Amino acid sequence: MKTIVVVDKLTDIGFTIENSERLVVMTAKEFLSGPVVKSPHRVKVINCCRSLKYLSTGYYCSLLAESRHYKVIPTAKTVMDLAQQRYLSQLSDLDDTLNKCLKRFDTLPSTTFEVLIFFGQSDSDLLSDFAEDVFDMFRCPALLVEIRKDTEFHVHKISPVNVRTLSASEKLFLSKAFFNYTKKPWRQSTEDRIPKFSLAILIKENDSNPPSNARALKKFESMAEKLNIEVDFITRKDYHRLSEYDALFIRETTLLTNHTYRFALKAEYEGMPVLDESSSILRCTNKIYIHELLGNNGIPTIPTTIVSDANLDHLCSTSQFPVVVKIPDSNFSKGVHKAHTGDELKALCTTLFEHSDLLVVQPFVPTEFDWRVGVLGGKAIFVCRYFMVKNHWQIYKSDTKGKVDSGDADCFAVADCDPTLISLAENAAKCIGNGLFGIDIKQTDTGYLIVEINDNPNIDYGVEDVVLKDELYRIILLDFQRRMEEKWG
Repeated sequence: MKTIVVVDKLTDIGFTIENSERLVVMTAKEFLSGPVVKSPHRVKVINCCRSLKYLSTGYYCSLLAESRHYKVIPTAKTVMDLAQQRYLSQLSDLDDTLNKCLKRFDTLPSTTFEVLIFFGQSDSDLLSDFAEDVFDMFRCPALLVEIRKDTEFHVHKISPVNVRTLSASEKLFLSKAFFNYTKKPWRQSTEDRIPKFSLAILIKENDSNPPSNARALKKFESMAEKLNIEVDFITRKDYHRLSEYDALFIRETTLLTNHTYRFALKAEYEGMPVLDESSSILRCTNKIYIHELLGNNGIPTIPTTIVSDANLDHLCSTSQFPVVVKIPDSNFSKGVHKAHTGDELKALCTTLFEHSDLLVVQPFVPTEFDWRVGVLGGKAIFVCRYFMVKNHWQIYKSDTKGKVDSGDADCFAVADCDPTLISLAENAAKCIGNGLFGIDIKQTDTGYLIVEINDNPNIDYGVEDVVLKDELYRIILLDFQRRMEEKWG
């Protein structure tokens, strides 16, 4: 990624940035008259012009950057939104974050005060969440936020800042925020080859049960380098930075109710290829949806009953026990329980109704293992057997402290597996989309039955990669490369 910092005069920002292959500082006049850079999607423009008023030089720098297909902050739309205060309807969301942050203060500010935000950072750590939200809403290098108080504090006005007018201490803070935002070496690059694409991999720091273990993430990183793809590992704190990348790979357990779903939505809004897409997360997360979808497509699944208050008593009196009860959006066997009697089923469902109005009830199908077929773009790429935890009936077992234990696993070449198993998995995946899925399947005396479809399946070093080894990581990254080339050229 090449970064161009645009200023009216080179002395405006108050600190020195050495030009390199990856970083160029130029005046607005040079930028407006300069040629279009090759591979424009790999160019990021930071517009630090003194004025961003409509039809000003700064306005034209953002406008022409977009016409050249550069990634620019601020965009022309952001410039106009700030100038014409089109953001007023969005301020209530910022007010909520602001007041949560202010509760951290021992002494509250006066009834009216201002906050300077540089690249999503405030000089007060207590306002960091607020600063990030403001920057995500209005990606502008320097912003001044006016805060007022009626019954509570609220955002009154947001304006771009002329960096030339900042004090020496404010320019020092601007320089620190700039370096942190760009995260590039401010010296002449010694690298001969600039990566063609950039891939953000979303992870959770200190994750006790991640979809890819640390060694697998290292494999992704090293293979990406061989394919000329730059990899950055990002966390939920980097939400406002997402548009800087060409694609997003989610390697954190996905939920509709947490930031992973928002990251997928944002990536799609930015036009970025993403695994997995928000629609896949939405579909795979809910077992009721999967049951209905597969049934409507004639794909065999474990017989499933949807239970509510209305049919609970009937189910308790007519079911053949034991049965398995699931909260529709459970994962890692959490929210999955077994009932042996009607009374036990009723008590269990009554408790689980506090979490969901509908539950899934299935007959208990005991097996030593479940098949997991990994499918990417409609084609199987790995096959594993996941065995039940010793002396337990599930693949995963969670203790009271949230620690998750798992059973043993082995891996097979796709070509060595039953074609019926592979075909079933591929057909099930196609019902969801062309992303990366893990299809869980039980092998019974009467045939194969789909248990569930997982978006964001595990790709762990020493498990899913045992057969293909480095080639598994290469296959996934080549798919990303294909998607990025189709999107960005």
